[in-house]
Amino acid sequence: MALSVEKSKNLKLNPWMKNLAMLLIWIITFCADWSSIAVLAIVHIGKYRGNFKKQMTGMVLYVVIYATVYALFLNPVYGLMQMAVALSIPVLYLYNGEKGKWEGMKWLFYIYYPAHLTILGLVRIFILSLNGFRKTIRLFPRYEAICGV
Repeated sequence: MALSVEKSKNLKLNPWMKNLAMLLIWIITFCADWSSIAVLAIVHIGKYRGNFKKQMTGMVLYVVIYATVYALFLNPVYGLMQMAVALSIPVLYLYNGEKGKWEGMKWLFYIYYPAHLTILGLVRIFILSLNGFRKTIRLFPRYEAICGV
């Protein structure tokens, strides 16, 4: 959605309206998976389409910011693990810009992504519901306080 707002020439939006829409999207995604950094990275990648070096430099910059903040304020190990995103760069480099031939791939990912998050969420709920677990071990207490989890 953010990329559509940023790139759209058909929307009759003044620059301040585009900026407000981007800010609202950024705020809404704050407590989401990958926080608002994902929005910034996607918009950056879209803005520099065709320039792989600028795309990846921006993506890595946003990931470093996210990982640093996470490591300093929430969980150092998890923050450092986020840097594994750099492992995706060679795979992204192999992408030729063309749509794949198998139409089923689109539907596979449309189903897989929400399904795996749902399963992981249910596993988390099950683990945290074990007698006394939530009282003795809080996985990300500061994140839970900020996002109301």
